[in-house]
Amino acid sequence: MSSPAQAQYSAPPLGVAAAYGLLAGGDIQAANSLPVAGKVGAAQAISATVVASDGVFGNGAAPTPQALGAAQEARVWCASQNGKVLPDGLAGQALPAGTYVLNGNTTLPESQTLTLTGDTSSIYVFNITGSLTLQANCRLELGQLGNRIRDR
Repeated sequence: MSSPAQAQYSAPPLGVAAAYGLLAGGDIQAANSLPVAGKVGAAQAISATVVASDGVFGNGAAPTPQALGAAQEARVWCASQNGKVLPDGLAGQALPAGTYVLNGNTTLPESQTLTLTGDTSSIYVFNITGSLTLQANCRLELGQLGNRIRDR
């Protein structure tokens, strides 16, 4: 058995969901301005503070239902992948490309960082069995890329 750092990974089949920077089967809520590259879609409401480069499609407006269907297919694919269990959550982790499993609800706490150490060809799959909460000022650091995405 190889470790996540040693294995080769392929991307999940995203279909039309690949055009979405943010996609949800419920609501998308953001207290502050949240700019998103690509489309934003939700089966329910989207905060007025969410701004997308390619359009916002709330309350199940087309093409969101097709994207949610494609995302479900990708979820099934991701769930079939073996992964390393992260019992201590995401905060303070520095992870190579791979598949990771988080059981239950997961939070990236306020002002904490998750570092992905791969490069532009790296693939990460996070199977989270509960919900994911990103608190204020948490960070996703893209190690070798030198870019940071900050939750606002």
